[in-house]
Amino acid sequence: MAAAQLLYLTSTASSVVSANASVAQMSLTPGAAATTGTGIANGTTLATWSYIPGTASTTTLNSPAPNPNSIGWILDATSPGSYATGVWSIDVATQNTSATGTAVDQFELWLVTATTTAVTKVSLITGTRTSSTYTPTLAATVHTTSSVSVTSFTVAANQYLYAEVYFKTNTAGTSGTAVQTLILDAPSAGATSHLTTPVFTSSVTSTTGTATVASSLTVATAGGTGLSTAASSLTVGAQATVAVASSISSGAVVVATGLTAATLGLNPGAYYRMNETAGVALTDSSTAALNGTYQATGVTYNAAPLTTNDAGSPLFDGSTGYA
Repeated sequence: MAAAQLLYLTSTASSVVSANASVAQMSLTPGAAATTGTGIANGTTLATWSYIPGTASTTTLNSPAPNPNSIGWILDATSPGSYATGVWSIDVATQNTSATGTAVDQFELWLVTATTTAVTKVSLITGTRTSSTYTPTLAATVHTTSSVSVTSFTVAANQYLYAEVYFKTNTAGTSGTAVQTLILDAPSAGATSHLTTPVFTSSVTSTTGTATVASSLTVATAGGTGLSTAASSLTVGAQATVAVASSISSGAVVVATGLTAATLGLNPGAYYRMNETAGVALTDSSTAALNGTYQATGVTYNAAPLTTNDAGSPLFDGSTGYA
């Protein structure tokens, strides 16, 4: 499936970089909390800081750099695929306890690998993006945006999108206790800091009826009841073998590479393959079991098969033969 993505910066801890509280999730859905954020105690200092997830009012100075600081947001829900050439944009939503001074927001985005404690650069996607200069507004949300056109690139297995956001004062404020807060979770998705991407196309490696699924797989049976198992592999009909990394749950997604498995996955009222090689019985391969019969004359059995998956098929003479 190909679609642009809206990725929200949330306060939810990363499940990938799970041992580092300074890395939180980018998510396809906004955070659930009413209003949370991460703050910078900027005061009257001319400097640059990293917004640190989970930190209410940091005083730690940090500047954009070619390599990530492992202080930012990672898209845990990754899958192999590719992003099309297009515009990447960031909307940074902030509030301030002082209405003086001027500032800019800065943003960097990488493709990374990750351990439970840190991220490592694979490539720098955007470089440092800097918003227009603005005046932090007392008790009101200010949105700054910046964007850049990026050529297409591929996300391999075990690679992740990762972002860092910075606050830089250009003109010092007059309040020594001012705190600049990056809004992460909010009641409205539009009020939350977020990243907009070009079209992402997920890729699934498939050869000779074998598909590998990264985390979970939903399979529908012919009867529509679904399967639930923790098995490492699953054979659907006679045509599709699926290797499963984590779990299989019931639902309505069909995994099939053969005609038979694909047809049965649609839960037909009846399905006659007409692959009989002898006799007069006509078999319904669906769960309805509405079997029939062939006319005793005018039918030649074990003729050339209708599909490469069958050993043979009945051949009608065009006159008296029927089923």
